[in-house]
Amino acid sequence: MCSSDLGCALATHGVAILILPGLVLLLFPRILRVGARTIAHAIGHVVFPNLLYLYLPIRSNDVFARGLDPTVTILGLKPGRPYWDFGHPATPPELLHYLLGGDDSAVSAGFRSMLDPFVYPHVVATFVGGAVHEFGAIALILAAAGVFLLARAQWYETLGLVVTGLPCIPYGLLYLEADPDRYMLMAYWLIATLAAVGLSRLLALVLERRSLLAEGFGVAVAFGLAAGIFAANRHDFDGRNDTSPTDFINRVIARTPPNAILVANWAYATTLGYAAYVDRSLGDRILVTAFAGQFESFYPRWSTLRPIYMVNQMYASSNFRTVTTSNDPLLVQLIPK
Repeated sequence: MCSSDLGCALATHGVAILILPGLVLLLFPRILRVGARTIAHAIGHVVFPNLLYLYLPIRSNDVFARGLDPTVTILGLKPGRPYWDFGHPATPPELLHYLLGGDDSAVSAGFRSMLDPFVYPHVVATFVGGAVHEFGAIALILAAAGVFLLARAQWYETLGLVVTGLPCIPYGLLYLEADPDRYMLMAYWLIATLAAVGLSRLLALVLERRSLLAEGFGVAVAFGLAAGIFAANRHDFDGRNDTSPTDFINRVIARTPPNAILVANWAYATTLGYAAYVDRSLGDRILVTAFAGQFESFYPRWSTLRPIYMVNQMYASSNFRTVTTSNDPLLVQLIPK
């Protein structure tokens, strides 16, 4: 089961490779007692889910052959743009390049940043602040007690657990990501596990391990901490009533012509991409995920094909004058001088 989970995790996001050192520590003492057939099965469970990546070159070649990406067929950009064929992993070298993070990507930058010792005071302070917010001080104290008490009896297993959960912290906080908390899930799982261990073993120090009082008190504390976390984060349920993304899409549609080229960076292109390719509500508009000047050499030709609009970003050029057609959201039309 563990190998299947790892294989599926690696097939979902390469950052799962960060848990490998911890898993090696946990499995190494027992590996010599495992039969060759079991080892072969485990390797297969890791490898086979990653064969899902072979879909990428199949999809990439199909999209390119059928001319499905309008940024390529109409606007003349090279293949590899979101959302149709990101990275264009059409050949084995291109697929490998894509899987390794591409050119100067935030993924590779996140891994490189982990090697800089001077960033770790900031990483520790940020993570502790986030963990206190997520779990509360009491749970963190219990987790610290769990590390200490578990290490006294099973130091090697404790080391393996900690090494499994810790590497995601610097990566998640140093990776250039608008939502780094999702990379903290492994570390938060470790905190929850160690808090439970700490509570259990502290109670065992003062009460009989199997006494009804110890079990009842332990359950009460655990449920109390869980209830506190739930109450502190209940506002997250309000997101179901948030209509701002839909309102944003509707305003863009209402304030741009149906054949517009919309140039938006990732923060806004994600929402517009959903409208374009899931809701299909953008019509004939073409979405270009880019910063304002990223493809400025193409703007003169594009302006002969369709009207160009910057979405929530400004642009200055000697070849175009800009007209702000909306302030909410900011829509700036480029008009040739």
